[in-house]
Parts: sequence; C-alpha cells; structure tokens
Amino acid sequence: MIRDAKVVEAYVSDLLDSMPDASFMVNSTGGIVLVNALAEKMFGYESRELRGKSIGALVPERFRRVHADHCLDYFTRPRTRAMGAGLSLRALRKDGTELPVEISLSPIKTDQGIFVLGAIRDISQSEERYRAMFEQVAVGVAHSNSEGRLLNVNPKFCEISGYTREEALALDIRELTHPDDVAKTIEARARALAGTSSTYEGEARLIRKGGTEIWASITTSLVRGADGRPVHFISLIHDISPQKRAEEERRESERRFSNMLQNVELVAMMLDRDACITYCNDYLLQLTGWTREEISGRNWFEVFVPPENREELKGIFVSLLANLPDAWHYENEILTRSRERRRVRWNNTILRSPSGAVVGTASIGEDITERRRAEAALEESEARFRGMIEQSISGTCIIDADYRFAYVNPRLAVILGYESPAPINGRPVLEFVAAEDHALVAENMRQRVAGETQSARYHFQAIRKDGSRVTLGAHGTIGFYGGKQVVIATVQDVTELRRAEEEIGRTVAKLRRAVDSTIEVVSTMGEMRDAYTHGHERRVGEVATAIATELGLSADRIEGVRVAGYLHDVGKIAVPAEILSKPTRLSKAEFELVKQHAQQSYEILKGMEFPWPVAAAAWQHHERLDGSGYPRQLKGEQIILEARILAVADTVEAMASHRPYRPGLGIDVALAEIETNRGTLYDVAVADACLSLFRVKGYGLPV
Repeated sequence: MIRDAKVVEAYVSDLLDSMPDASFMVNSTGGIVLVNALAEKMFGYESRELRGKSIGALVPERFRRVHADHCLDYFTRPRTRAMGAGLSLRALRKDGTELPVEISLSPIKTDQGIFVLGAIRDISQSEERYRAMFEQVAVGVAHSNSEGRLLNVNPKFCEISGYTREEALALDIRELTHPDDVAKTIEARARALAGTSSTYEGEARLIRKGGTEIWASITTSLVRGADGRPVHFISLIHDISPQKRAEEERRESERRFSNMLQNVELVAMMLDRDACITYCNDYLLQLTGWTREEISGRNWFEVFVPPENREELKGIFVSLLANLPDAWHYENEILTRSRERRRVRWNNTILRSPSGAVVGTASIGEDITERRRAEAALEESEARFRGMIEQSISGTCIIDADYRFAYVNPRLAVILGYESPAPINGRPVLEFVAAEDHALVAENMRQRVAGETQSARYHFQAIRKDGSRVTLGAHGTIGFYGGKQVVIATVQDVTELRRAEEEIGRTVAKLRRAVDSTIEVVSTMGEMRDAYTHGHERRVGEVATAIATELGLSADRIEGVRVAGYLHDVGKIAVPAEILSKPTRLSKAEFELVKQHAQQSYEILKGMEFPWPVAAAAWQHHERLDGSGYPRQLKGEQIILEARILAVADTVEAMASHRPYRPGLGIDVALAEIETNRGTLYDVAVADACLSLFRVKGYGLPV
C-alpha cells in the first residue's frame, strides 16, 4: 500500500523516539528526513544538522563508494534487512572518529517514492570481545589470504608452531605444512574459493620451528564480505600429537592382544558401530568354517545370526550402543558356513577411540553347545522325575534354607488334609509339626541344610488342616535347588505304610533311586540355568506385567499376562524372514502376510495346557475396541482383558523401539498415541494405567 509521505513522516517521528537503537528515516535520494535522540548522541550532531544531510556523509570517505553501490542496489530491490544480516560497516561521527556498526533497514512505500526506516547499533564492544577471545582462546587461530600468506595469528598458534608472531607473519602455509600434506590443503582451499565448500576440516602434519613434526586437527573457513567476495581464511588448529601417539600405542596393544587371542580356544571378535566385523581370531574361523577374507567387513548379524533372531539381536546391539554399558553378557546361536548351529556365550565391552567416542564393541565368546545339550538332557530328566513325583503315592517335598516348603507334591498335601499343594508351598515347615516335635524336626532340618549329615530317618507328629494329628515317617537328604542347598524329603503316613508295607517298600525303593538320580540333576541346576531373556516379546511381557499390576489384577492373572506377553508373537515363525527384516515399509501384500502371525500364534498355543488364556490373548492382541483391528475385527468386550493389555504394551514398545525400516520414535510419541486413542482403539482403564506408570510413577521402558 502506498502512503502519504507527510503522514508517514509524522507517524515515524513519534515512533523513532521509542526505538531502543539509534534510528533514522531517509528518502529515496538518501537524504536524512528524521533521526531520534540516540542517533544524535551516537554521531554528535543535533537533529537540525542531520536533517537534509545525505546518509553517505555518516560513512568514512574510503567506504562511501561501496556504500553508494549498496544504496543503489537497495532502492532498486527494496527489502527488509534484519540487524546483523550482512550490513555491517564503519560509521563517521561529527568529530571525525569512526565506530563499527550494524544496521537494519525497512522500506516504506510513499507517494514521494521509497522511504527507508533504519536502526544503527554500535558493535565496538563486540570487536573488543573478539580481539580478547582471539588472544586468549586455547586453540591456535590463523588468518590467511587466498594465496596462503599469514595475515594474523594468536598466541596459541605461536605456542603450537614455535614461531613468534612476527616470524609467523612472514611465512606461507606451504612452509608450515608437511610436504606430503601440502597438496590436499591447497586443493581444499581452492574448492572453498570456487564456492563448492565454505569450510573444510581434517588432520595434517605441521613443521614447527626447528623442523620437528606435529599432528594437528585443522578446521578452515572462508570469510566473505557483504558483496560475496573472499576476504580471508580463518583456521583453527589443535595439536593432536599426544592423541596420535596414544593411537599408535593402542594399535601396538591391539597387535599384542590379537596375538594372545590366537592361542586360546575362545571366539574373539570386534565389530564397528554398524556391526561389521573388523577383527576375528582364528578360533572363530575354525569353529564356523569361514575364511577371514569371506567375513572381513561383513555384517555380523547377516553372516552368523539365524534369520529368526536377527532383528531381536540388532535391536539389543543398537540399544546397548545408545546406553553405553561397561560390559554385558548374553548367549545366542550362531550359524557355521555349513548352516550348523552352535551356541555361544558372549562377554562384551564397548570400544572407544582415543577421544572417547564409541567406535564399536569387542566380544569374547565361549562355545557352550555341548553344555547346553547336556542341560537339555538334564531338564528332560527332571521333567521325567517331576512326572513320577507328581504321581507318587508317597509325600515328597523340598525344604529351603529358611525351613519353608519350596515344593510339595500332591500326595503330601492329601496327607496333611489339603486338596492341593498351593496352600502349603512357601509356609514354614514347623506350622505343620506338633509342638512336642518342633525341636526334633528343626534339628534334623538344620543338620541337613548345614551339611553335617547327608540323610536321616525319623518319625514325628504332624498337624493336619482340620487340627487332627497323623504320625509321619520322614526320610530327608541334602540336595541343591535353584543353586542353593536344600533338604529333599519323602514322607509317609506310618499307619498307611503298615497296611501296605510290601507295596510301600517297592515304592520307597523306586523313589530312592529317583531321588538319588535327581540329586545330581539339582546339584548342577543353578549353574546350568540362565534366566536372561531379551527382545521385543520380553519387553512387551514386562510392560504388560507392569500394567496388569497397576490395574490391581491377582498375582495369578498377572503371571498369565506376563506369559502371554512373552509368547504373543510366536506366530511370526510363519512369516518369511526377509519380510520381518525388511529395512523399508512393507507393501500391502507383505503386511497382509505379517498380519497372519496373530492367527498362527493362536494355532501354536491353543494346544498347550496353560492355566491362563494365553492362546486367546495372542490371537486378539491386534484387535481394537472400535473393530478396526485384526484378524477378526472384534469389538469392545469381545476382546479379553489380557489382549487389551497386550495391545497397549505392544504399541508402546513397538513405537518407542527401533525397527528395520525406521529408528525408534521415543516413549513420548508412543504415550501420545495411547492417550489420543484412549477409548477408541485402546481400553480406557488399561490406557490410564499405562500413562500413569510412565508419566506419574516414572516407569521406564525395559532395555
């Protein structure tokens, strides 16, 4: 809009006095129309002296031609220019002194042409601060012209180079740079001058006064004037010779370490941040049948990890690099060249560069394939033993170091007058012993737990559920359960034993042989078992467990939710591995294949006898309240509570964690999804419990 010039002048006159900077207005010829009091003070003129004067009169003589060119360009292309946006110059006071200033400009269209409203800021203090910083900064700084001649250097540069300032200013960058590094330095400066790159950085060797060499990290930027022409180069120089020496020492240490690792029967390897193999010892090659040339530089997961485990382990690898633990342990199967599977137990540490940056991981692995096969055989033996004990006509129990029942078989529960072992498990043994026999039973248990005697036989009076008494004959022996020494005991009602002495004799003989064989199993069980789990299903199980707990479900039902969480995606074994690990978004057809995993999970789990609706929860965990889920488009109460809990836990974990086709979106984004679709896609109570856990109670997503 074009305004009346007189109206503009009247309006701006009031405006200028309220502006925080020295301000002025000029007309289309560059004549000063208005100034404020700050401008009078800055330039030493009175307002009447400045009115009508050309704005060029406030610029030193040597800059007036350049300033006139700027004015012509500005009035040709009027535009708003912010303070510090390229318009910095020298101003001239009435007394002839100069000061550095920055200006801002705003054009105003009037009936008399373009008027310009401007603000001027004294930046003298900024220059002083820069000079102080230049002199005191703890990094070498050098200004050089386009030919490479040094224009200015700071004290730190002199310290690094060994030259005085006067000596340095007589030098060229070619004289300071090692001959082998001169060409790349000149080439980088040429690219900057050509406009292809304004800044370059790298490492180069410098020649100190006296001829000694040092390594330096150099960052160089080309400074251009307001007209775009090159002014000079600024280089920041760090002496990195100590780091280079440390790096060489590290390489030597690695060579010694590598030689040592070649002589042990352990797998040793190093991976970079992308999980590519940078080192492996000969034992890994012997174990897997690969050659060093075949695997060097290749991705560890793609070569050695079974397809069904790759995404899970990749997620763990990325998470660990992000969380930077000092060390961590896990075990997994690896594939040999012939596709045989070997089980390896890994000890891992983070690798860092001399500067402290994470560069990868180092791992030492033990081939535990045979050990795990032995464990499987022992577990099978234990299962057979448990089946025999559960069906035994004799009472059997395990008593822990606190003299509580750790395990009671159904027969002992019947002997004590209970329908099942559940009310007995975890309770003190002496609760079921008549007062007059407390000392006898306690001493026998103490001797077994302490290892003073291997076994004992004795009789005592037991208290049944209804308060009646029964005389029991007990045979206790020491064993191991959960890695701790315990008492394993068989118990019989003596009266019943007398009525069926012959049968009991045969049964006791069988149980004794079974117990003797189990002692060996249980004695090594603690060492052989490893409760370590990881991955998506584990995290979903843990989040689902936390939500179920927050909802106040019973302990038994919470356990059912946990098991369902751990198994909800088991059906993905039916989905092609290349789809699960695809690093980009799935096609519609591919996604339809993935969606079948819920049905497949149900088909796998429905034949297992769980005390909880595990199969149904896995089947329904992708259903949504409004019927938009899959595979059956169930709605509302048609979806069981366990599945509604899994739906929220699965969504939170999936969105917050990394996927092959995208990085993790973070817990805040995941919680926003739950909050936004609370009551539409997700159960209100479940969603509220989840949000409370994370936002109020500080619950964190499991690693």
